[in-house]
Amino acid sequence: MSSRSLLAILHISFAVILITFLFAFGAQAQVSVTFQGRVMYSTGTPAAGAQVTMTRTENGSSSMTTTAADGGGNYVFQDSRNPPPCNASWSFRAVSSEIVDDEALPPSNTASSSGCVGPGTVGLGDLIIVRPTRLRWAAW
Repeated sequence: MSSRSLLAILHISFAVILITFLFAFGAQAQVSVTFQGRVMYSTGTPAAGAQVTMTRTENGSSSMTTTAADGGGNYVFQDSRNPPPCNASWSFRAVSSEIVDDEALPPSNTASSSGCVGPGTVGLGDLIIVRPTRLRWAAW
């Protein structure tokens, strides 16, 4: 085998190794994050079916994703972030389509998270939607 053939094989081998490392590094660049929480009414009951919106802000731009709370008021969002520096922030808010005394209910409080969260699950606690009890007037 000539020295030129050996040199060509070494160059190809080096290129394959370099490409493999670049793909491996690129695959590890994103960090998977799961956000989970629960939507409750102020009366203590789960807000089943409430619409929860996640707003992600990073480098001055925002995007929104919406999901519905399950029968127990639980919600889950899957997302990812870049490795450090971590400059993303997430906020979460819920609304219910329920009407009480001919009035729409106000949106919930806001839960938020920011920075180098994850990998794994981030618990957000409860989003509370104020729900007055129905007033019943007695006939006198």
